Amino acid sequence: MRRLRRFSRLAVLSLFALWLALGTGTAQAAVTIELQSDVDGADFAGTLERDGVRIAFESRATPGGAVSLIRSTAGEILSEVIADEEAGSFEYRVGGIALSETTSREEMRQALKAFARADAALAAEHLWRALIERGFSPESRQMSALAANLTGYGAVPEKYLTMGGKAACLGCCGPSCWGCTGCYTSACLAHDLCVERYGYADSRCNESLFFASLSAWCCRGIHLGSLC
Repeated sequence: MRRLRRFSRLAVLSLFALWLALGTGTAQAAVTIELQSDVDGADFAGTLERDGVRIAFESRATPGGAVSLIRSTAGEILSEVIADEEAGSFEYRVGGIALSETTSREEMRQALKAFARADAALAAEHLWRALIERGFSPESRQMSALAANLTGYGAVPEKYLTMGGKAACLGCCGPSCWGCTGCYTSACLAHDLCVERYGYADSRCNESLFFASLSAWCCRGIHLGSLC
């Protein structure tokens, strides 16, 4: 009887240890960030990593505007924004494809494939928040370029996302409810209402993605008419 009790106790302890190990193994790994910035802290670059998934990012000012890019785990450019306030130009490239008001539906479909991956989800969920928590001003040219860059990341499939809960994000220029940048515009609202009705993959909404991204520049006080 004593031997049986000892065995039962050992079995219970073993099951508890196994449960603890499994629970620890399935727990969400922490996100780590490595960051480099210039003397005044405006330009920045770095890496973000979780569970072996890693992205690289940078945003820097240019004489007339700013440039922001996000690289995948493999080092490919997922998305890139080049904005020039003086020249009045704005470029948004996703998966190497330049988006504009004339981008074809097939090009849009090809571009959005860049977001159907875990490294894009990592950028969508954590990049903006990590930088804000480290004191970067959302009103700087560099962060405005990043906000424009992240707007398309609302197309990341939810199966890749781990954050729970929803924020007030309708009309926010950013990666949907899981990474709202705090920049709200009419163009981003129009895009959100479209995808709410038809979904991100619908061509009627893809055509407005460029304008939604461009409108993030409104939050710098740049007058873009009805887009703001």
